[in-house]
Amino acid sequence: MKKQPDQKIKFKPGKDQPDFFSGAAGPKDLLAPSLVKEVKPGEKNYEGVATDYWVEVGGTIEPARYFRSFFAPLTTNTTWAGMLDALYLGDFGPGDCDTAIHVRPADTQRVLFEIGRKMSGIESDLMTETDRNKRSMLLTALRDLMAQQERLRVEVERLFFVSIQSTASSNNMVFFRRFCNSLVKRFAMKGIFLRGADTRQLEALLSMTPLDKEGAFKDTFRNMESSNIADLFPFGQGSINHKTGIVIGEDMQKKPLLYNGREKALGTGHICVVGRTGFGKTFMVLMLIARSALTGIRTVVIEPSREFKKGILGLGCPYIDFTADSHYRFNIFDVVESEDEDGGLVVELAETVQAVQAFVFKLVRLVDEKYLSGLAKTRIQELIWKLYSDRGIDGNPKNLYTRAQSTDSSFRLTRERKEMPALSDLYFEMARVPELKEIAEILKPFTRQGSNPSQAIFDCRSNVDFRKAPITGISVAGLEAEIMQPLAYFVIQKCAWERFGKADKNPTYIVMDEIQIPMEADVELARWIENGYRRGRHLNIWMITITQGFEVLLRNPYGLGVIKNSPTKIFLRQESLDIDAIQGKFALSNGEAAFLLRSPKGYGILKADTQSVAVHFKATQKDLELFANDPNKDFWERQDVTANA
Repeated sequence: MKKQPDQKIKFKPGKDQPDFFSGAAGPKDLLAPSLVKEVKPGEKNYEGVATDYWVEVGGTIEPARYFRSFFAPLTTNTTWAGMLDALYLGDFGPGDCDTAIHVRPADTQRVLFEIGRKMSGIESDLMTETDRNKRSMLLTALRDLMAQQERLRVEVERLFFVSIQSTASSNNMVFFRRFCNSLVKRFAMKGIFLRGADTRQLEALLSMTPLDKEGAFKDTFRNMESSNIADLFPFGQGSINHKTGIVIGEDMQKKPLLYNGREKALGTGHICVVGRTGFGKTFMVLMLIARSALTGIRTVVIEPSREFKKGILGLGCPYIDFTADSHYRFNIFDVVESEDEDGGLVVELAETVQAVQAFVFKLVRLVDEKYLSGLAKTRIQELIWKLYSDRGIDGNPKNLYTRAQSTDSSFRLTRERKEMPALSDLYFEMARVPELKEIAEILKPFTRQGSNPSQAIFDCRSNVDFRKAPITGISVAGLEAEIMQPLAYFVIQKCAWERFGKADKNPTYIVMDEIQIPMEADVELARWIENGYRRGRHLNIWMITITQGFEVLLRNPYGLGVIKNSPTKIFLRQESLDIDAIQGKFALSNGEAAFLLRSPKGYGILKADTQSVAVHFKATQKDLELFANDPNKDFWERQDVTANA
């Protein structure tokens, strides 16, 4: 039999065209479906054998539609702004995704009673527990309960019981399975594990309708505070759940926001600040470090301009204009003792040798990298070690000092610190080695043996003590921009590390403004800075990097390391050209990205680990007097962002 060619359907506009509503479900499908059945694994239907639990609903337009419900067991400590935005968008493939948030108010008095009982139980356990680790866990749990009890008692927060349900559906079995798998996997990557309502899929589907049975899924409800519920709604501004720390600003509901870099969930207090020029990065960081100083956190600010000068001097703290004419000096060879994790004193001499190497190699690359052969690098490293060895300096902290001496007339009780090597010392050592003479001549202009004093500023003895003030500002604006400024960033940061590393129980901030300058300057400098981020947690030093050149960090592997190791990110106003890259790299929600494109001065997004919140970095009148360089101060005094949104 001859096969007939496919006939095309022809119609004319007007009465002959298809019904506009053709294929759409009608009232009959909604009120009286032909079939409502909960399918179990192993059962057969016209599309094959079921592998999961789902609900099959028959209709008059389509043969059947399949529904599968999931619940997300979330609690107070596991929410962040925009966390469910992907559910509301439903971008998991062909299919539909409906989300319901079931909220039940809690009896505050009963909750306070239960918290009190729980606290009593923990206190009882503490009296008998001898294991140090278990005691620490119990104390943490007790502090969290005490903080929650106080928030509920004074009605800073209200408590609710919340169940989050998502139902996937499709009229195609293949697409339906893919959609469900994609939904579960996508949220598992965020640490949200959706659990299927297996054996109760029909009840779950009904719970999405007015036919919901009260208490049918009581086991899926979890307690949440009111600020956490705000995180769940589409494109909401959310909150962070730090209960102690400094007041960094207020959220969009005008509720004060606490930020604490010591939060265990963060791991370390490193902060990355990204924003357009003129939208408040400097002002915000000044507020942060000034308020942190009240909690015992010291700060060293290194900047290529003098934007921090007014604020730091206004706080009564020292500010250094580091130039060839100033008497302040920093020696790259400095090494001091620091505490290890067990509280003992150590000398991190190997790390200082690496820093000096990076500094010297940078100077050589200014002329030609061909001089840095493998042999030359090894010989330079040996000479750096020799400079310390000749002075009796090694990993023993006692050998950083001269021993007490006695004479016929006196006995010296106090120890004196040994003089550290300097760049001239290394130059003389290199000049004696035939294969390093050419490199020594490259190094010479940066020593006191050269003819340009402005290039010899690092051939010196250090005379700056960062520990004498809560905040110290240092500007390198007076140095040559292409070579000397990146070198100054590197040397000053290294000296600050040496002075502070675990010397105090309180952490220290090192603020590096326009971080893209040293990151772009040289691979050795970039590697050192990135390594400092990884070491900072162990040395109790927190880095704050400020940049408007976000693209520089993205294309630099060490810049990416800086971003990766900063659990706290602060975003201020962004350019439209950058927002896609920023949104993709930092997993911003669509609402957050849109907010950053229109946010006024002083407003931004704070992301602390997995938590996120839109924040107004609100200034007090005293902050404005001390810190504001911009005469347009009214931006910082605005109370309502909606007028500019």
